[in-house]
Amino acid sequence: MRVLALWENDLQKRLGHRYWHRRLFVDKFYDWSEERWYEYPWKSYFKEIRTRRRWTNHPEEFFKTLLACMKFVAAEIEKNPNYQPPDDFIKVFFRIKPILDELRPIVQAKLQERALLKGGLPA
Repeated sequence: MRVLALWENDLQKRLGHRYWHRRLFVDKFYDWSEERWYEYPWKSYFKEIRTRRRWTNHPEEFFKTLLACMKFVAAEIEKNPNYQPPDDFIKVFFRIKPILDELRPIVQAKLQERALLKGGLPA
């Protein structure tokens, strides 16, 4: 404990007037991590920020999600032939279809190139 007090005094001398700003900011982390606060100390959650970044920076996540939705709908139709997908699902696919049609030859060419580089036969 004595070392912590000495460290804080040294930090206060080095930072000067900025010490209390830093101290209050760091205390938010300590208080939250020790579960003294039941609510997260900031309005925007880190998970939400990461999710927003993932969608803007990684289109493969979008395609993985799209594929998962397609598999879900296919499984539901297999279970129940009268199943009707939600209207929003249909709207999204009608908007994405031209993009997918344009991307298909590019992706197929890349896959064939990758297969040739690995020494395999083209698909």
